[in-house]
Amino acid sequence: MLHEAARSVIGDITIARPGVEGDADRVEVIVCKTSDTRATATVTILGQRDDSVRDTRHELVLDKLVVDGWVVSNDVTTHRCQPGRGHQEFSAELCL
Repeated sequence: MLHEAARSVIGDITIARPGVEGDADRVEVIVCKTSDTRATATVTILGQRDDSVRDTRHELVLDKLVVDGWVVSNDVTTHRCQPGRGHQEFSAELCL
C-alpha cells in the first residue's frame, strides 16, 4: 500500500549501491510531495547482511523534470552500525 502511494506521487524510485547484493530484512519508504515540483523520500534499508552496517537510510530530495519524470537532486546517506561495530543511531560516520 505504501509503495502504491509513493508511485502515485512520484513513480518508481530505484536506488543502487555498487558492490551490495541487496540482502536485507526489509525496506521502508516514506514519500512526501512538498509541492507540485518537489518531493522528499526517506528510504530505510533494515537488517542488512553486512558485518559492520546494520541499516542504511537515504534521505532524498526529488525535483520534477519539465518533461515527465523526477530526478534526485540530493541524497543524504546515513548508516546505523551492527552492535559492537560503532554508533547505534543513523550517522554519516563510518562503522568499524
